[in-house]
Amino acid sequence: MILVLDAIVYYSKYGTTKKYALYVAEALGVPLFTIKQAKKNLNKDSKIIYFAPVYGPKLKKYSKIYHSFLICAVCAVGIMPKTALTTEIIKNENLIYKPIYYYRGSLDFSKLSFWERCYFKKFKKNILRYKEVFYDSAIDYELALDDVFSSKKIDFLDLEDTYELINTYADKNDRLIS
Repeated sequence: MILVLDAIVYYSKYGTTKKYALYVAEALGVPLFTIKQAKKNLNKDSKIIYFAPVYGPKLKKYSKIYHSFLICAVCAVGIMPKTALTTEIIKNENLIYKPIYYYRGSLDFSKLSFWERCYFKKFKKNILRYKEVFYDSAIDYELALDDVFSSKKIDFLDLEDTYELINTYADKNDRLIS
């Protein structure tokens, strides 16, 4: 079944989420709006895909948009490994009952505020607490976090990751990406 979308709506603080959202909007031929623009230009019946960064398991601004539009899918962008565990944690923490796609983003520690840097240090410790619960995945997370925190700037941006989403919501066969 092909679902016609009205727009892509996004929140992006440092630009990575916007890059993913822009790429998908162009591929699907739908307008791209920030949350503020969407509230001015769309109505409550508008079908959207929502893109936002995740801080830990929290999807930014999801509560501000949840009741505003008909959300068809949610796209979370973060630095954690792209695993089923990551997606499930985000889905459960934010009570998302729509299809969810997770994409790895980028991060420049020099752009973070003092409090954001403190948050990331605390976040690393919290993830390691899950080692007993998610043993196999926790090892991957531990290695990934070591890589992330050993660098001042990381970039996992991969626009090809969006192909599944684009093909799911494409409205014409000539827009499908293989």
